[in-house]
Amino acid sequence: MKGKVANPNTVNNMTLVNAKSQSKAASLVQKIGKGKRKAKVELSKGNMKYLGKLVKEMKKQMLPYEKQAANVFTFLNYLEKEAQSKSKKITLMLSFEELDFLKMQVKESTKAIEDLRLNLKWYNLFKKFMYGLLVKQNKYFLEELTK
Repeated sequence: MKGKVANPNTVNNMTLVNAKSQSKAASLVQKIGKGKRKAKVELSKGNMKYLGKLVKEMKKQMLPYEKQAANVFTFLNYLEKEAQSKSKKITLMLSFEELDFLKMQVKESTKAIEDLRLNLKWYNLFKKFMYGLLVKQNKYFLEELTK
């Protein structure tokens, strides 16, 4: 696999950060499903519903890569099955790589939502409000993941 040649004069900090996060994501995707599930994560019922919606969206986006990333799909199926539980507190057993992958996905989606929110005009108040709620939900979800 050849590396991409970049003009050193046009490279800024943001490109380096994006490249770093992409390489980290690629390495985490390869490690998913290979480790033992030792980390316990307790999620509330509301965050479990949110996780279910998040998993459905992730599966939609990754559908073309189903055969190449079968380990990711087994992990997402596990999360989807656990998200349908009816109890108030749900305990997930995850490997450390899976937990890092989940945290990374939530952090990246939060960054993307904040960027979208900043680019909205003043008359899109409703969208700004909804994006703000989504950012708060992501941060709350991330707090429960890091406990």
